[in-house]
Amino acid sequence: MMNINLLLDIYDRCNEHLFRLDPLPWSDEKSITKNINTYTKRRISVSGLRKMIKMDESYDSADYDELIKSHIIVEVNNSDSYVVITEYGLLYLNIMLKEQTLDHYTALKIAKDNLMKSSAEVIKRKCETVFSIDISPQEAILSLFLLLNGADSYSNSFQLLTNQNGEYLHGKIIINEINNIFMELCEDEQEIIIKDEKEFRNVIGRNGKNGRLAKAFPGIFFREDRRIWFEINKNEPNGANLVILKGIISELTKLLSKDIAKERVMVNLTNIIENYMINNPIEPYIQKDIFSGTNKFNQLVDLHIVVKDLNDFEAR
Repeated sequence: MMNINLLLDIYDRCNEHLFRLDPLPWSDEKSITKNINTYTKRRISVSGLRKMIKMDESYDSADYDELIKSHIIVEVNNSDSYVVITEYGLLYLNIMLKEQTLDHYTALKIAKDNLMKSSAEVIKRKCETVFSIDISPQEAILSLFLLLNGADSYSNSFQLLTNQNGEYLHGKIIINEINNIFMELCEDEQEIIIKDEKEFRNVIGRNGKNGRLAKAFPGIFFREDRRIWFEINKNEPNGANLVILKGIISELTKLLSKDIAKERVMVNLTNIIENYMINNPIEPYIQKDIFSGTNKFNQLVDLHIVVKDLNDFEAR
């Protein structure tokens, strides 16, 4: 029998510093796919690896050699030596924790089957998003930024004002917050989705009256008079505004879940909305400059209702 405690130790280090997956064991195919999807999204950081430097005196054993041979773990040798669990290793460990009477080779076979199934499902999910709305992740995050700040009508729109240098008013702060939303939503602390004013101008430029967002959300997304907004009429009967908002959020989160499970995107979005409810990260004087209208909280309440409803649907 393989020394599971040794593999658990390696997994715990990897999970703490690199991957942050759900607790093992994972009970069904859905949770397996979700966590493998999350694993493949994570970037292995230098700082994370340095916290789990391989210690030869701890890992030097026949069991350790077997883990390497079976591709359950891999060694990386640079200035130091590191050891990282593989996706195959994750699934092997998962099955061994679920079925503790299994022998090593039977567990390897089941782990291989699970890996093929989960990999196929991850690819299927990514392909499905290709047939979704034709906008970029930049435009999806911009849309969420607008909705979080209450741009739900012309009177509450985001105003594309410029300063004396021709730059967008408070542009750096806006870009920084859009990047923060992306990093928190998609759990990617190493990717900046809009790097500077020029790129932000490009995103805004391709979303004019007949631009990509207008085509993706016809009759809902508008840009006029240097203003942009989503038209979500709160006076419609029977909660029609929530239906519109639900459709927008569903499409945006579908697009943003190419590399991370949609369930996690939805949970992260819930947290972002709740944080905005407590304290919008953009200073009030900046909000006043760039967003017309004042009643932002009702829009956040509607967003929270919609995302919770979508969360409940995904959990079924």
